[in-house]
Amino acid sequence: VNQHKLANMLEMKAIQVVNSVGIDINRAFEYRHLRNTLMFISGLGPRKAQYIYEKMLSTNGITMRAQLLTIIGTKVCTSCNGFIKIKRDSLNDDRVYNLLDTTRINIDLYSLTMKLIKDALGSGSSSNNTNDNSKSKDKDDIKRILLNPSKLENIDWNEYIRRQTENQPINIARSMKCNVNLIKHELHSPFEDPRKPHEDPQSKEIFSMLINDDTFKEGQI
Repeated sequence: VNQHKLANMLEMKAIQVVNSVGIDINRAFEYRHLRNTLMFISGLGPRKAQYIYEKMLSTNGITMRAQLLTIIGTKVCTSCNGFIKIKRDSLNDDRVYNLLDTTRINIDLYSLTMKLIKDALGSGSSSNNTNDNSKSKDKDDIKRILLNPSKLENIDWNEYIRRQTENQPINIARSMKCNVNLIKHELHSPFEDPRKPHEDPQSKEIFSMLINDDTFKEGQI
């Protein structure tokens, strides 16, 4: 086997798996055997991943995705933050954090997400006020949706998207629909693992793998 091609294929598969599953960045920081997975996140690579790790040494990890903006800049952060999760022990964790960091929702979509959440809960528009009461209210609203995502069905989303994008170019409407669908899915199932549970192969599957041929049928010699 051509070793160069093999290495490239293994790298591509690692990138695919790591980005589809996501990385708990603090867990990768804490455990050495997980640290190398960070470089496979889209938008990073070995040097940026090492740079993030070195910065995290001084803070003993990170508590919010927004910290990545100051570490690696807006452009790189926009590319990678949706694949990086910051997990909490529970929704009742009282430390400073953003519950949306436990989802695949990109930082750029946090404002839209808060609007959708508040519209679904009927709690009014998200305030631009950054005082503690406003932040606490936003945090409580996110928690309510994560604990009971069925509240998202209080809205006719097709009609909602139509109203929000009325008189807008069709590409804006399509983008809005994609973003809303992503937000809804992540609020229902944050960072859902797309991999199927492992099942041991049956004897027929083992036989097909061994002979590299799946055309044999039961009863054939």
